[in-house]
Amino acid sequence: MRANAMKRIGVFAVLALLVLWSALRVEAQVVLAEREQVTLGSVRGGDRTVSLMIAYQADSALLVAAVPGSDGNPRYIPLIGSTYRGVHTFRLDVLSPDSSDDMWIRTSGPRSEVLAYYHFGAETALTQFGRVKLLETPFPEHLSGGPVPFPKEDPDASRVRASFYHYDDE
Repeated sequence: MRANAMKRIGVFAVLALLVLWSALRVEAQVVLAEREQVTLGSVRGGDRTVSLMIAYQADSALLVAAVPGSDGNPRYIPLIGSTYRGVHTFRLDVLSPDSSDDMWIRTSGPRSEVLAYYHFGAETALTQFGRVKLLETPFPEHLSGGPVPFPKEDPDASRVRASFYHYDDE
């Protein structure tokens, strides 16, 4: 009788583990299916290309700049984060001097707010999130940080390389 009860408990435990494992697998598949990357455009400066893209997830979106990493794979600089699956309307300008490996990305308009400063070849960038290590994926688990002072751009040497527009997702 006791052996019979133990056998039933074992069967129920195995079934419970199978149900839990299946539920986790389905949830992971849904999360992956809800990820989407949309490239807004690219700009070429010398022998380097910078792409601006929005990475959408189930309940968030992240505007990133994709730059070449030291290993040849793209690395991502976070620019604007959103806590819903969308990004508000914006216009971005990518600026860089002719004789430098520096790049600024800023919003256009009355505020002209700098979102990022990056020196090509560096492993970090200055952003609204602080000094951040370049991301290996446009889908980070979390971002945090605070404002930092950006290096001043030389208005005489820097020129707009490209402007990107995005209209509200809603």
